[in-house]
Amino acid sequence: MPAAARAARYDLIAGHVNANGPVLLAHTRDDVAETFLMRLARGSGVDGLARMKADWQDRGQRWLRPFLEVERAALRDWLSKRGIAWVEDPTNEDQSYERARVRAGLRDLGIDSTRIADTSARLASAREVLRRFAQDAARDICRTCAGDVIFDWSKWAGLPEETRFRLFAHALRWITSATYRPRQSSVVQALDELDNAGTTTLAGCLITLKKDEVRVTREYAAVRDLRVPLGEVWDGRWRLAPAKSLHDKGLEVAALGPEGLGQRPDWRDTGLPRRTLLSTPALWRGDTLVAAPLAGQLENASAELVHPWGDFFASLLSH
Repeated sequence: MPAAARAARYDLIAGHVNANGPVLLAHTRDDVAETFLMRLARGSGVDGLARMKADWQDRGQRWLRPFLEVERAALRDWLSKRGIAWVEDPTNEDQSYERARVRAGLRDLGIDSTRIADTSARLASAREVLRRFAQDAARDICRTCAGDVIFDWSKWAGLPEETRFRLFAHALRWITSATYRPRQSSVVQALDELDNAGTTTLAGCLITLKKDEVRVTREYAAVRDLRVPLGEVWDGRWRLAPAKSLHDKGLEVAALGPEGLGQRPDWRDTGLPRRTLLSTPALWRGDTLVAAPLAGQLENASAELVHPWGDFFASLLSH
């Protein structure tokens, strides 16, 4: 619930501000300490314990947290002296919420939030090192194809466990545009299943091991019922552009699926696996397939990967 509420707040803010200017958020050093303890209780690793980002892009907007080194009381005092009003979130003191309980616990125990926040900041530095190492490793053992991420399994075992987890989890998030990556325990279980059975699913992705390659692709079941009007981004990362001669009234973008693939008897000429093509975008008018760009039917439309995070490799440093 808190995560959904936070996402809704960010959606509302992004929809009401000038996209040319940044949004300033009032998170303070106390928020850093509280978040650290909450995530520590959940068993989070370096990324979860690292200090929250101070500057990032999301929802077409730049977001800043300029007060991460400032105590909450000091910020309130500064605002009060200048006659600047603010609104308190009523859940801040509601003990039914985890953050309120952690906040009260810090006060009752007299724990200095500064040291916790400093530790979180140092972990943020460590996170950057791990991200860059993972990016270098990805360039050596990964490639992307038709929106999939493909790993060289023969080089996989030689990577540190932390890097393997980071790369695999990032591939899942990049393919699905998910806000959060799966829990480490779920990733470990999926990798065990992959090693034993050669295939598994996780977080809306299908993962297969074949000929010393691991291919992470979008699971067809996750996009089977997803339809958008032509011109809109489909599945958070694909846009189809129709041919100029094509009348676009009534056209929708949806997964190619088995029905569409059955109308493309030459799909094997693309060199792409069937499991990949099933979840690729196609252009439909009702039940009639009009274009399947990734399955070789290119005359009526083209497909472009317009991922909001950008390139898979570059996004390892930002997501």
